[in-house]
Amino acid sequence: MRLIGLIFLSLQFFALNLFAQVSQYDLGYKWSQENMDSAIYYFHRALINQERVYDAYAAIADLYEESVRMDSSMKYAIKGLELAKIENNYVEQVRFYRMIGTVYNFTGEFQNSIDNLNLGLEAGQNISGDSLKSASLGELYLYGLGSAYLGIENYEKAVESYLKAAQEAKKIDNKLLLFDAYLQLGVSNFNLGNNLKANEYFELCKQLAAEVEDSKAEQHFKLASVNHSLGDYTGSIQSFYEAISEFTKSGKTYKLSDCYYMIGGNYYYLKQWDSAITHISRAVDLMKISKETDLMNSAYMLLGDINVLKGNLSLADSFLTKAIQLYEKTTDQEGLIYCYTLKSEICEKEKDMQCALENMQIAFNIKDSVNVIESVEKIHQLESKYKEDAHQNELQAQSEIAEKNEAILRLTVLIFVILVSVLMFGIILFFRKKKRSREEERKKQEQKQRILQEKLLRTQLQPHFISNALIAIQNFLVNNKSTEASQHLQDFSKLMRLILDSSRKEFIPIEDDIQIIRNYLKFKQLLNPGQFEYSIDLDDGLDEEEDMVPPMVAQPFIENSILHGMNGLKRKGMIRVSYKKVEDKIILSVEDNGVGRNFDLSKNKKSRSSHSVNITEERLEVFSKKMNTAYSLNYNDVIKNEKFMGTLVHIELPLT
Repeated sequence: MRLIGLIFLSLQFFALNLFAQVSQYDLGYKWSQENMDSAIYYFHRALINQERVYDAYAAIADLYEESVRMDSSMKYAIKGLELAKIENNYVEQVRFYRMIGTVYNFTGEFQNSIDNLNLGLEAGQNISGDSLKSASLGELYLYGLGSAYLGIENYEKAVESYLKAAQEAKKIDNKLLLFDAYLQLGVSNFNLGNNLKANEYFELCKQLAAEVEDSKAEQHFKLASVNHSLGDYTGSIQSFYEAISEFTKSGKTYKLSDCYYMIGGNYYYLKQWDSAITHISRAVDLMKISKETDLMNSAYMLLGDINVLKGNLSLADSFLTKAIQLYEKTTDQEGLIYCYTLKSEICEKEKDMQCALENMQIAFNIKDSVNVIESVEKIHQLESKYKEDAHQNELQAQSEIAEKNEAILRLTVLIFVILVSVLMFGIILFFRKKKRSREEERKKQEQKQRILQEKLLRTQLQPHFISNALIAIQNFLVNNKSTEASQHLQDFSKLMRLILDSSRKEFIPIEDDIQIIRNYLKFKQLLNPGQFEYSIDLDDGLDEEEDMVPPMVAQPFIENSILHGMNGLKRKGMIRVSYKKVEDKIILSVEDNGVGRNFDLSKNKKSRSSHSVNITEERLEVFSKKMNTAYSLNYNDVIKNEKFMGTLVHIELPLT
């Protein structure tokens, strides 16, 4: 028995020695594909054994990030950074600053992300070896700073970061990094409205796809994403199916839910509802199995949207309820707004007007809270810009001091050369300052334009107008006129959507502008029954789908006609809105047969409508400077038989 015990102890000792010789990091990497807890256990053992310490810290942080345990992810990223600072390892400092920035991006703390990523850039300047330096900085620009600037919707800065990432990728011929940079440049330019530039980068992605040193599955996945961005939905579906085949072969089944979700999205754009439902439902099932639930709220919302379109209202309501429950656990307020808007449509179609009004009111309340959050974020953006400018000014000041010291040292050697150098430096400084002034002026104009758009939006969505409209609709319900109430509620919902959508855009098609005006006038007629009629005319020379105008330019003048022109008018009012093409300009006219400006001025009134007119005039001035073209705004009295018979507003805009 004693001999058997000795043999057993010897076997245990042998097993422990064998276990110690196996790479704990490699075991962690193996388990990371199957079981996160087991992977973290082995990575911890790698830390204890001082085996690939930096990689182990990074792997643990990545695993916690994937499971949305952001505090734990941040903890291990900071530990890795502290070790890198102690050992003066600048490559790893850049890596962990990027990981910290990624966590902040995920939690929406974009300013903290930018601050840490800028520290990473400073550390990266100390990396010896061009290849290592370009690889580290390229990843930081691409996966860190670019994403942070996208988060605060500063697309210009995002484009700047992605261009720097592309430059670093070209230096080391890293085609995978270059592919991702081009892809993000395409997305950012699309958000800026530079569609031609966006398509150029997407085409570059397609050309690079075959050269990227990546798995076939990843190649197909990326190519499918590019095709989707280009609007080639059929090609995108085919590439996603090829990606599914390759992911299945390689055992990466956790990527299948993303593929099926994107296929469903492509079928949604193709309006093939049944195929869309089949694939999105498959994606939801896979998400439940893999516990990868990042897209589940969007999937339920899309299923609800499609079933509304198909008329399956009860099923649609069930999906939207699930989506709302998931969205309430996130910061995605836009998703919540869209879900409640869809639920309002469902109630409207079921003739439950009270339910429709309640859901619409919830959507508006969420929108109000979003406006407050956006204001706070804008303050953070301004603070960020101030810090960045201060940092750049400090660097520039240091550079100028160094140049002056160098000039002093050379003064005794070659005075003539120094004088020429100083002269050239002055010229460069002059043009640099001039360029910076132009850039600052451009930013001021863009900021002013955004502020004006927000002011104009608030004047259009003023609580008084919304309240009166909802009360008018409710009166139809009280008087058992449910058909009229349903139609007016539908028109009101459409008007609110059009105003909210157009407020984010610099230009919109004439077709959309006409829809806003028509729906607005309908509700003004509802609130002022029998007071006026209206007409909207479009010149044959204009293409209402292609030709663009700034949004809601005519609306303040129309409101002015109703509030002032029709006030005290004894005859039936008439408002005429027209769009005409004259050479390379669009002439937008608003004419009424009201009491005229002299009568109105005699009352010496100031109103919200005049405030809206002032805002619109300021917007037109900003557009004029930005487009480098003149505009004109003229008021004319309509006089017949020496009597004031109305007012004509004549607005001349560039054809875009």
